[in-house]
Formats: sequence, structure tokens, C-alpha cells
Amino acid sequence: MAPDGILNGQSHISNEFDPSVFFAGNLRATGMFIDRFGVVKRRFTVSATGITEASGISLHETFNYDDGDVEDRIWHISRRSDNRFEGRTDDLASDCIGTVRGPLFSWSYHFYLKMFGRRVKVHFDDVMVRLTPDTVLNRARVTKWGFLLGDVHLTFQRLPDTLK
Repeated sequence: MAPDGILNGQSHISNEFDPSVFFAGNLRATGMFIDRFGVVKRRFTVSATGITEASGISLHETFNYDDGDVEDRIWHISRRSDNRFEGRTDDLASDCIGTVRGPLFSWSYHFYLKMFGRRVKVHFDDVMVRLTPDTVLNRARVTKWGFLLGDVHLTFQRLPDTLK
């Protein structure tokens, strides 16, 4: 993925990516964590439901990992201005502000990640690109003290009952 999520400065999707619209309804995602050496360490699927609220959207996610672990997370995403969004979830360790530019949505934040049997504070730099009206590719770079731990690659797909 290009650093800005747009190949050669071009995008085949003209509409802006609106997280509060895309994540409304039922979604499925598949993903993996690849360490800094290029080794796939963990695979997972995500079942998600986005519920529209007065302040934005609540995204209820259930992660099912290949090692049997299951993790639930609820993101609350609200619009702050035309192209800026705020995210909140229980494991955040900092503000989470995102920016939309065309089909691209990016945000960065500190997060308490479950690792090695404890919660470790890491930094996420997320870049989401809307590939089609119903598909988003997400790459999250994960660092600790500025050192790369690895990347999360995730593809969200809106389920047929929520397609418009």
C-alpha cells in the first residue's frame, strides 16, 4: 500500500470515505499480524456491527484469533469536523483523532494491547483505504518506543444485508 493509501496519486473512488457510514451495519473482516521480520504471528477474523447513534457510531467488534483467543471491543466514532473524526474505546491510552482525505482514513493513537499475558502500551498508525463501496483495506503499523513491532493487515467487507 502506498504510504498515503492512494496509488500513483490516483483513486478510482471519487466519494470520501465516511467511517460513520461505512461501518454502519454488519461487517466481517479477516486479518493478520506480521512482525517486523515479515513472519505472520497471528491470524484472526472479526465480526462487527456498527450501530448509528446521535453522536456518531458504535462499532461492536469480536475478534476470533487462530490460537483460540476471543476479544471484544467497542469503538465509539464521532465526527469532529468535515474531515476529522474522534475514536474512543476502553483500551486507548491517548486521544484518537482521524482524518479523511478522499477514500483514505487515517488515525494514530496509543493503545493498551494484550501481549505476553499483560497489557502493553503500544502506538498504532492506522491507514484505511476504501477499495470499493463495500470493502476497506486497513494497515496498522504497531510500534513501541519508536521501534517497529509489526503491521496489522485487515480487510473489512460489508455483509449483504447492509449493502445499499
